[in-house]
Amino acid sequence: MKRRNFLKGIGISSAAVAASIPLASAGQTAADGIGDFSYGDIHTLDDALSGEGLVMVRIEFSAKPGPGTGDVPAAIKVRGADVVRSRTWFLGTIEVLWLDHASENTRMTIGRKEKFSYTLGDLVKGAELSGNADGIDVRTNFLLDREAGEISLGELGITDPGSEFSFVAMADPQGGEPDDQNGLKTRMKIHNAFVQESVELVNRLEFDPLFAMVIGDVCDDWGYKKDLARMNAFLSQMQCPVLYGIGNHETLLRSDFSPGYNMEPFDHFLGAQRAMNGLDKLLYSFNAGAWHFVVWPDPLRDRFWETHPHYFDWLERDLQLHRERPTMVFQHVPSHPVGISPMIGYAESVEVKRTFLEILARQGNVKYVLSGHVHIPVKASFKTAVSFKGINLINLPAAGYRPRAFGEEDYYGGPSQGVALVHVSGDRVRIRFKTVTEEIFDYPDEFAEFDQASYPLWLRHPWELPAGAGFRNGDFSDGLKHWARRYLYHEDTDPSNLCEVRQAPGMQPANSLYLYCRRRGYQAPGQDRLPQDINRISQAVSLERCRDPFIRLRYRIDETVTGQEGY
Repeated sequence: MKRRNFLKGIGISSAAVAASIPLASAGQTAADGIGDFSYGDIHTLDDALSGEGLVMVRIEFSAKPGPGTGDVPAAIKVRGADVVRSRTWFLGTIEVLWLDHASENTRMTIGRKEKFSYTLGDLVKGAELSGNADGIDVRTNFLLDREAGEISLGELGITDPGSEFSFVAMADPQGGEPDDQNGLKTRMKIHNAFVQESVELVNRLEFDPLFAMVIGDVCDDWGYKKDLARMNAFLSQMQCPVLYGIGNHETLLRSDFSPGYNMEPFDHFLGAQRAMNGLDKLLYSFNAGAWHFVVWPDPLRDRFWETHPHYFDWLERDLQLHRERPTMVFQHVPSHPVGISPMIGYAESVEVKRTFLEILARQGNVKYVLSGHVHIPVKASFKTAVSFKGINLINLPAAGYRPRAFGEEDYYGGPSQGVALVHVSGDRVRIRFKTVTEEIFDYPDEFAEFDQASYPLWLRHPWELPAGAGFRNGDFSDGLKHWARRYLYHEDTDPSNLCEVRQAPGMQPANSLYLYCRRRGYQAPGQDRLPQDINRISQAVSLERCRDPFIRLRYRIDETVTGQEGY
């Protein structure tokens, strides 16, 4: 079966769209600058063909609550097609099969005793089918990948620069149309001012950027057309091609990606991207000089990865194909910890982070990951940058949004908004950050290695911690050995959170855990100055069935610093 050539968007080529739809001017508030976009539906099996010319079928298993439920069915039989490969994710609850020579008569049968069976023709008609196999609920649908693929610089009107070139990376401009019909949104108006400053900063650079990469949160609010149109107008003023990655502000907060393969939540973002540069991609890669670049989507929405698991397969194959090239990845939500509690729950799950980082490290070609999302101050950006299995991970300050309060003054008194300057020479990279007030900070060539042993809960579930028959080092005689901690950001002086073993007067044994938490200092406008609830330790203990656990501990309040009535 040959792959059908889909026309992008609404039936005309992306190049024609870019030429025929004018960008909104800075004075426009209407959304007509980005036009309409529709991803398209499946009407025939040809519509379900992937970029490889294969049919992708996603199968999701979920056990019913209560006794008598079994394990995920092991038996999946396919008749009338060749299974090219199959992959499982999320602890085996999601399985994807890639089928060749498939037809609408191809039959899928799941289960051994209680079977769930359907044809691909049934799936074309139903978009998503549900059933039961061996006591397990099953949902199945086609996966598509029109929004994923490798592009060429030529598609963007860029000539390959050779071994020497520079570009800019911009995280979280997060502005938009401030007129919400009920008055001006002050927050968005402030962001817009810094976005304009960042754009002017790029246009004043002493070099011509090959491109500007916007690493998610192009707009504030939730991906409304009016906000994306206003941001297109701002960002198109940069005198270089502009590329978009998607963040968590380009879709509605409660977006639903089912039934079937529902891409409607991304229509506004893809329409804005198409108007900006002719692309219609959530996940894409390209080559420039000796380097390979990957733009990874991070909408941070419930069930996005469960409904788009094939992106992991695409990434793995893309990096394997370009394994001889040094590679840089752009992702909105950082995969390394930055040490403040909102970025534990307000980040990707353990399963997503671990799967992503394992794929990045597999070929040894990924050298850098640049991220945003945190609105991190410049100093905190440098202090939290780490190396993971040879990959340098840097969280960039925002281009528009105000910085979060990390509890200490930044390197200097001015704003932290700005852009990263990336200079490529052969297989080497130099990264600097330049603020809107022209301050420049150089990232080092080498970063401290992330200590997985000390902070195991970043890439492990709590139930994956090694469990002993009882507490190990429960008296803290061996420091914090065997105790799991969260990575916590520490101020250089007078840290607001302490987790250490101390000599405790009047307590036996003499060693005790000392936990101290207070509201962060440095009262600058920002977010998240409250005490950090991640300042804690934990340990897994194995219990015998029907045995009640009994824990005995002694503690003392440090009356010299504890305020009973306040934070």
